[in-house]
Amino acid sequence: GKNIPKVTGISFTSSNIVFTVQQDSGNSITDIKYTINGGSVEETAVGTLSVAHSLSTSAAISVVAWAVDTSDNQLGVKKTVSGTVPS
Repeated sequence: GKNIPKVTGISFTSSNIVFTVQQDSGNSITDIKYTINGGSVEETAVGTLSVAHSLSTSAAISVVAWAVDTSDNQLGVKKTVSGTVPS
């Protein structure tokens, strides 16, 4: 099967969201787009897979993330992870 690039994991620390990406052989993923708790779409370069959040400890968090290429095309399916911000 063809190796399709995608966001394979999302985890939370007390101050950051960390993304795990499965890159394809052509390194076509350039950015990760994401939303936090249904808010506006944010973007981070694939070289910076940790982004700060401003939620308090024990707050509910839901992150939806997807990979995009240089033309802003979505690669793979969106990944959703929900949980609680750790202390």
